[in-house]
Amino acid sequence: MSCPSCAAGLQITAADQRTTTCAYCKASVYIPDDLWRQLHPAKQARGWNAVFQLTPDALRSAGTGNLGCTLAFMGLFFGGLFAGLVTGFVGAISQGQIVPAIVCGVLLLAFGAVALAVIAGTVMSALRYRRLATRLERSSAAG
Repeated sequence: MSCPSCAAGLQITAADQRTTTCAYCKASVYIPDDLWRQLHPAKQARGWNAVFQLTPDALRSAGTGNLGCTLAFMGLFFGGLFAGLVTGFVGAISQGQIVPAIVCGVLLLAFGAVALAVIAGTVMSALRYRRLATRLERSSAAG
């Protein structure tokens, strides 16, 4: 490209800014869109893939780890909650306070149901992982 002011040849590279300075006449020259796009082509998005290889042992370990974490959480969180509710229930009963005892009893039942549902779901999930591991072993042995 030549300088529009003095017609000297401009040395334009991809490192230049959108405007460059002529080395001869010191004029500020705006690089046209076509040349700018040639020096700075638009980046193209490319697809990529992630490959995970599951092994039967990894599946069993995932199910067992999930179950262990859930039981530990239940023991820490719900264990303290249950202990407090049981203490409140027994204390209210021993002092003849019916309404607080009923509230503690209902909360105990509700939290007990939630805890059982979470544990049952986690056990079912761990069993699904084990069944998948067994299927994977059978398909690997057959293929």
